[in-house]
Amino acid sequence: SMERDAILRMHFTLLLVKDGQWAEAVSVYENTIGGIRLGSSFPAMNVHFASAVLQPALLQGMAHLVMGITYSNRLEHTQALTEYGAARDAQPSLALANYYYGLGLSRLGRRVEAKAAFEEAAGLGQDEVKAAAEEELKGFK
Repeated sequence: SMERDAILRMHFTLLLVKDGQWAEAVSVYENTIGGIRLGSSFPAMNVHFASAVLQPALLQGMAHLVMGITYSNRLEHTQALTEYGAARDAQPSLALANYYYGLGLSRLGRRVEAKAAFEEAAGLGQDEVKAAAEEELKGFK
């Protein structure tokens, strides 16, 4: 399937980054995100994903996010959370990673941790990511 293919390509992207093959990693990543459904609530999502090619840690974080979103689309929420956590580990200051980590926790009923992740995302985020995190936090009042 296209989703399985996207996950394999993101694994390949991560291997290329680790191996120092930056141009190849960027190429595989860009070709993949152009063809998959990220199902995101963010209108500028493609901008976030495109900016990942600027540096290795960000590209690694975004590759994990793409895998997480793909797993989530397949309703494989435990796998999705693992990838969101890896995205956050790769790029802790990335609001988007914290936001999706919060979503992943929330889907598994881990509300206390989810709230903390959304607070982190709201604190780090700009524009629509900040707004989305603040919207999620309304559900925790």
